[in-house]
Amino acid sequence: MTMSSMSKSRSMSTADYETIVSYLAHVNGFNTLFLFASHVLAIAALQFIPVCRWQTLVFSGLLYYTSILGVTAGAHRLWAHKSYKAHGMVRFVLMLWHSTANQGSVFDWSRWHRLHHTFADTDIDPHSIRRGFFYAHMGWQLVHPTAQMHTALANLSCHDLCQDWVVAFQHRFHVVLNPVLCYVVPVAIASVLWQEEWRTALLVAGVLRHVAALHATWLPNSAGHVIGNKPYNVAMSARDSVWIALVTLGEGYQNWHHQYPQDYAAGEHDDQPTWQLNTTKAFIDVCAMAGVAGHRQRALHLWGQKKWVLRSRLQDDVGLYRRQSPSTSPNT
Repeated sequence: MTMSSMSKSRSMSTADYETIVSYLAHVNGFNTLFLFASHVLAIAALQFIPVCRWQTLVFSGLLYYTSILGVTAGAHRLWAHKSYKAHGMVRFVLMLWHSTANQGSVFDWSRWHRLHHTFADTDIDPHSIRRGFFYAHMGWQLVHPTAQMHTALANLSCHDLCQDWVVAFQHRFHVVLNPVLCYVVPVAIASVLWQEEWRTALLVAGVLRHVAALHATWLPNSAGHVIGNKPYNVAMSARDSVWIALVTLGEGYQNWHHQYPQDYAAGEHDDQPTWQLNTTKAFIDVCAMAGVAGHRQRALHLWGQKKWVLRSRLQDDVGLYRRQSPSTSPNT
């Protein structure tokens, strides 16, 4: 081997090493280890399902729904998009449910989601589908945000979040509050009320339920930009899918939601079976009927105006085409 080839080999090795170091520098070590351990324990928890008490399974299902509602009706539609208003009692309950989901604070969740909508499908989008399905689903949780993202995030207006005492309370204590509500409280309830073995309660009602809720929350970011149709805006990657809506309690209509993010229903149709396809909307509607929620915003009038404009343009184009086309007779 010549000296030049040895030097080239050494320089390539150095470049490879620097690339690896640069990549590892962007990895979020805590999130990576936490999510890896959570998924390993969730897989291990599957063997406890046949032997756990039926009350634990029912309890886990209820926790799954309430924790997702804490994200969808709380952090997403109430705080991130301000699509409706809620009484302090409802906001407090939604905050507790969001802590049960263990997805950081409402303040941080809402800020990053606003960034996602402001810069969707760009390099500043924190979970852009253009970086791949895995990245949009959970890969973005494994790396630190870029400097561009942090700069854009700092320029977003979030004064409304700072002024909400419920959001401020959770943001201050979520480091302790979230794991307690996500793991400790479910174990205590299952152990005391129906004498479930604590390890079984921790793995099934805690870890497995938490991981399932995480993937349900991530689905709209990944599958919601790949599966389904685009009836409202074909230019964006977001799509509408009933199947995703079933799993995520109504968060599957991403094409409508990205077109009209201020709509509390996050979907167009009111005539569909609400309780099956948009549980989050049903929850907000029940709160409104009880007098603890209001100012529900809808975007149906905006879509109606857009359809009228599109229909007018289509009629104009068809008329222009007919006028410019040469006339033909039946005998030709």
